[in-house]
Amino acid sequence: MRFAMSSRRVLLPLFGVVVLLLAMVATLWWHRSQAADEPRGNAIVEALSGEEVGGYARALTPGALQFPRDLGAHPDYRTEWWYYTGNLETQEGREFGFQLTFFRTALAPPGRSATGTSAFRTSQIYFAHFAVSDVERERFFQDEQFARGAAGLAGAEAVPYHVWVNDWAAQELKDGRVALQAQSEEAEIMLYLTPTLPPVLHGDEGLSRKGARPGNASYYYSIVRQEVRGEVGV
Repeated sequence: MRFAMSSRRVLLPLFGVVVLLLAMVATLWWHRSQAADEPRGNAIVEALSGEEVGGYARALTPGALQFPRDLGAHPDYRTEWWYYTGNLETQEGREFGFQLTFFRTALAPPGRSATGTSAFRTSQIYFAHFAVSDVERERFFQDEQFARGAAGLAGAEAVPYHVWVNDWAAQELKDGRVALQAQSEEAEIMLYLTPTLPPVLHGDEGLSRKGARPGNASYYYSIVRQEVRGEVGV
């Protein structure tokens, strides 16, 4: 078999465990310290790290999460993410790690968005990050994509569960599994996840507080120990 230096990718069957983390917040409190060092001309960073959160929904009440409703998008909140990370192993014992994350951020609070009839007009921006680590060969591959949440380019739906940015996606299948698909010039995954446990709620019944002020919190849950089968290519 030929690997990374070849023009051909080798698809390896694997198994392992995966964790999904999802949170929805009114403001990206965790991003601000990173954004301070970014160039001011970076519009995405400015949108994510802005101080203005008026008009957005805020995480205030424990026990508010409901499933499957809260697997989908919450456009009234400023930001949310669907974060998959996992450890994988071939039948021969070769180890890989991967991460596939989808983010949504609103450019304006509800009711303040620009109006118009274009199918491409939206206040919702989605972006995704994809990475594969080849542990044995000590190589790391990563890529990212951006798309507006309109015209079918990107979005997040609860029933059936489907989160996507262009052709990268996490999608519920008819048998209840979730398929993860992403591909870059150097790596790709096609994985099938089977949950073994119900969602685990963080903090106070899913309300994860970040400070003393009301609303300085996120709704946060994890779906841990998901069994996975599929293929990785490097």
